[in-house]
Amino acid sequence: MQPSNLEINRNFWNEYAEQWSKYNFQIPNDQISQPEKDSSISYLGDEWGTAEDVEEIISEYIFPFLTKNSTVAEIGVGGARIAAKVVENVEKLYCFDVAPAMLDKAK
Repeated sequence: MQPSNLEINRNFWNEYAEQWSKYNFQIPNDQISQPEKDSSISYLGDEWGTAEDVEEIISEYIFPFLTKNSTVAEIGVGGARIAAKVVENVEKLYCFDVAPAMLDKAK
């Protein structure tokens, strides 16, 4: 029997999370030096874009809709690169992910 899409995704992201280290992957952007990589990679997922791009997305598409009284959820939290920036600006943050290993990283 072929695994379901859910099982495929759960297995893939669990394995990614379990093997992830800020030192064990190649950033596809040649313009980012090793010292920049070391200082800019804190959370699983930081490798998928520049810090500037993430800040722009958060400030334009997330922060305008939040208050200190907000209760929010992130579906597909991954390693919490977005959640870590949001959590201090809301009352409650719920994190969901198909992969338990991602939730462990997010903690």
